Amino acid sequence: MDKPILRSRVFSEAIPLSKPIKYKGFIIPEYWEATFYLVDNNGLPVTNKNIDTFKCWSVVLLIRTTKAETLEVIRATVNGARDYKGHVAVATYDPSKQHEKFDPVRSSFYKVLNDNRPLFLGHAITAIVQEAIYKKGKDGSHNWLLFGHKDVEEETLNRLYKTVINQAYVRKKDHAFYVEVAKVYEEAVTRGEHPNLVLMQAYDKKLKTVQGWTTECRNRGLLSKPELGKASKPKTTRKKGK
Repeated sequence: MDKPILRSRVFSEAIPLSKPIKYKGFIIPEYWEATFYLVDNNGLPVTNKNIDTFKCWSVVLLIRTTKAETLEVIRATVNGARDYKGHVAVATYDPSKQHEKFDPVRSSFYKVLNDNRPLFLGHAITAIVQEAIYKKGKDGSHNWLLFGHKDVEEETLNRLYKTVINQAYVRKKDHAFYVEVAKVYEEAVTRGEHPNLVLMQAYDKKLKTVQGWTTECRNRGLLSKPELGKASKPKTTRKKGK
């Protein structure tokens, strides 16, 4: 498993007008986003001296807090690498600026996200409990202060981190996972690559497993049904005489 290397702290913020939900003794938004900037080192060692020489790719998770005190990933967005220029809200990103254009997303990015999804959620919850400050408006609206900060004991943060990780490991794959699989599949098709082979490489899984995922994607309406006579099984090369 490739461990993600964070370039900066995790940034979490409420979706405007989200309702407040109680979670493990804290008040956090029902819907919120967590943004992670990760070092695009491609397996090379990273030190404090050379970290600035690497570009960064990013993951943005849209998360829902349930009344049952669980966290659900509604959407996972993976952005390609670019020079790190500090925290920039995705909504304000201007692709027309040449120096800020993203590099293409590599399949290895999706593998890192898939392998470490519980760790991402663990980091996300420790960020939101410190940054989410609720203030009810006079008209009854739900407001969340921007750039807020609460001092939370390190022991409490560590406990939350471990609780969320344990919950995430035992939960079944969520809808956001299948959205992610469908996106990898379609991008592979666009590039002229065999989608199942790309999925096998990205998630380090066998063909039968990824075929099951793509079937579920189609059942959820995330992928179109395959054309008759065009199976998605990858071609294999048989040795002479076999």
